[in-house]
Formats: sequence, C-alpha cells, structure tokens
Amino acid sequence: MHRDADAITAQWRASARDKLGSRFSETAARTREVEKLEAAAEEMRNAKELVAWGDRSRRLEEKVQTLDSVLCGLWALGEPGGKYARVVRRFEKYMGRVQQVMRTRQTADSGALALLDGEDVLVGELDAQWKSECAGLVRRLDEWRRRMRELDGPAEGGGEQGSSPTSLTRILTSCRALTGDMLTELDVMEQMERAVVADEMRWVREMNRIGGDEEPRAGAIWRVL
Repeated sequence: MHRDADAITAQWRASARDKLGSRFSETAARTREVEKLEAAAEEMRNAKELVAWGDRSRRLEEKVQTLDSVLCGLWALGEPGGKYARVVRRFEKYMGRVQQVMRTRQTADSGALALLDGEDVLVGELDAQWKSECAGLVRRLDEWRRRMRELDGPAEGGGEQGSSPTSLTRILTSCRALTGDMLTELDVMEQMERAVVADEMRWVREMNRIGGDEEPRAGAIWRVL
C-alpha cells in the first residue's frame, strides 16, 4: 500500500489538473462569449443613440463635423505645446515669482528693502502678450461652448435610466465640461493677476507713507511709483 501511495497521489493530482483545466477552459470560453455579446449590445446601443441624435434638429453629418472641430480644437489647445498650456505655464511662472517677492518683503526690513533692486521687491503685471492670448482663448472657448450648447443630445438627459452612459453621451459631456473648466480657469487666472497688481500698488503706497519723511535711498524703486 505504501509502495503505491506515490503513484496513486500522482494519478490523483493529474486527474484533478485535467478536470480543473477543463472547467477553466469552459469558463474562459463562456466568459469570452458573454463579453462578445455585451460588446455587440453596447455597439448596437451606441449606434441607436447616434442615429437618434442625427434625427433631431440638424443632420447627423453637420453635428459630427461640429463635434469633431470642437474636440480637435480642445485637444490642440491642451497639448503641452498648445496655446492654453503655454498660457497656464506662463501664469504659474508668474505666481512663482509673486511668492518669491512676497518672501523677500516679509523677511527684510524697510532699510534692507530700499537697497534691493526693483526686480527683487516688485512684481508688476503680466505682459500684454499674455493678456492678449487669454482674451483670444476666451473668445474661442466661448464660441465652442455656444456650439456645444446647440448640439442637443443624450448628454442632456443622461441616456436610458439605470444604464451606463453611451459613448456619445460621454464625449458630449466631456467636451462641455472641459470647455467650461478652461473658461473658469482663465477667469481665475485673470482675477488673480489683477489682485496681485492691486496688492502691489497698496504695498507701494504704504511704503511711501512709512518713508515719507526719510531721505531717498538708492534702490528704493517704489519712491518713483
């Protein structure tokens, strides 16, 4: 009995592997079949939604062209070398300089500040090119937002109740959200830049008030502002 134990155990393991392998293969085949059926059903639902979208106020070709132009435009703006990305990077660099200047003002007394170069204690406003690019982006994004609003579609109602969003719904929703988010971010950047300039002018007036009776010191750039 002991002599046959190893052989019996090996046979049992081989039989178990064969049975488990067979069951696994059957389960995998059924899973693949279910996935194919689900993919086909989803494709049919997307096609049905697209046809219904085209049957509304405008022809499908016109709507697809509008959506494609907005989608490609948003993609180009947001790329690392795109105009929107450049505007954001320029603003981030500006705010980094604001923080550096604020630290300098907070750590140096008025006498030391007066001896520093103007670039060390003053920030100023962003250049005209940045402001012009922001204005151009706002006009373009506003136009795209208007065009997206004209594209009625399932994104307005979210598709069939209880079902996951269709591809068309996700695309329309994402484009509308991204356009709105970009406009909001541009508005915030412009507001922050104006706030920095206003705060700096208040600081200059305060420094001039404090040192009004003192003799002018070399480098006290705020005295001429």
